[in-house]
Amino acid sequence: NRAMEKEVCRGKDGRLLKKKACLAEQVERYEEMVEAMREVVEWAAEEGRELSFEERNMFAVGYKNLVGQRRASWRMLTAMRKKEEERENVDELTVIDEYISLIEHELNNLCCEVFHILNHCILPNSHSTESKVYGEKMKADYQRYLCEVLTGDEQREAIRE
Repeated sequence: NRAMEKEVCRGKDGRLLKKKACLAEQVERYEEMVEAMREVVEWAAEEGRELSFEERNMFAVGYKNLVGQRRASWRMLTAMRKKEEERENVDELTVIDEYISLIEHELNNLCCEVFHILNHCILPNSHSTESKVYGEKMKADYQRYLCEVLTGDEQREAIRE
């Protein structure tokens, strides 16, 4: 029985998922933290329930760390790229460009995931002003993160949004 399995994994009120997310944060396993909090958010949305302050914070912390790691990697790689460009080191540039592209793809996917969760789970169930502001601010932050790595028409379109 799938519904009963989910109930056992979540705990009666999601405490087990939140505990898992807390443990994952303590040991800096942010992928697992995000996975657990995504389930908490989806469960709350199924119930039409607004997230608590703690749940919103844990959701934000998980994604902020995942995205923050990639933003830092992207900045380091673009700095390395500039140095290799000055040296005209084509082989190094190729490797760095491939890595930058991978990081940009991961950042794009994470930001789109956040937008989807905010637009379909969190904001529709946000009734308090605090919760609505949280959701809109988080959307703006992730739009900015995305704009940092986009170029040309993609960047202009993202800025417009």
